[in-house]
Amino acid sequence: MKGLLMILLVLLSGCHTPKIYIINQGYSQKQLSSFKQAFKQQGLTVYDSQVNIPQEFTDVALATNIGFSDQELINKVQSILNGFELSNAEHYRFKQGNHYYSDNNIGVYLKNPNRLDKEDLPPYLTTQNCITADATLQLNKSGKFVLEYENRPYTDDKLHKVSGFWRYVGGELILTGKLVEPQYYQQSNETMQTHLGLRPGEVFKPKMNKHSLPALNCEFSIVYMDKK
Repeated sequence: MKGLLMILLVLLSGCHTPKIYIINQGYSQKQLSSFKQAFKQQGLTVYDSQVNIPQEFTDVALATNIGFSDQELINKVQSILNGFELSNAEHYRFKQGNHYYSDNNIGVYLKNPNRLDKEDLPPYLTTQNCITADATLQLNKSGKFVLEYENRPYTDDKLHKVSGFWRYVGGELILTGKLVEPQYYQQSNETMQTHLGLRPGEVFKPKMNKHSLPALNCEFSIVYMDKK
């Protein structure tokens, strides 16, 4: 009985261990790893999350549930962020979809002020001469993507559709989702041959060519026909 009581106490205490969720927009994977390591060194459990950052959030923000009262933990988190010159975090208390934090868990929202704004990326990209699929990739300003594709060779005559989240960090486009393993694309500006002659464009080349979703092994591009 005593042993069982000890186990229950451990389980109960574990349920209330604060968890830190980092939501990143515009910082590199190397920088994100540094953030996570700093929290771990202070004995905190930390995860990175793929939810989108609400537009109204400041570049450095903390989110908790409405009843959160552990000011000492807030100060600890802010002290860690100060080490990266990320000061004056705004504290939001709310309950909204995937942004609801239970118990003493905290969402740490970090937007790189030097990030490329979403408006600077094209809203649509298409495949060109891809052997595995014909596809269109829609990049919504909300941070969500929609991929529509037909597999090659055309055996089922069916249009497939998947969705997930996208990020842009340091010239790299990243696609992720619940049913989509991460795929990384390197962006480059290129001059492309068209029926009207040479035109500028953007090309996104996959860094992994053995993705489980064949359409994501394709290059995506856009040509600016109105420019020379």
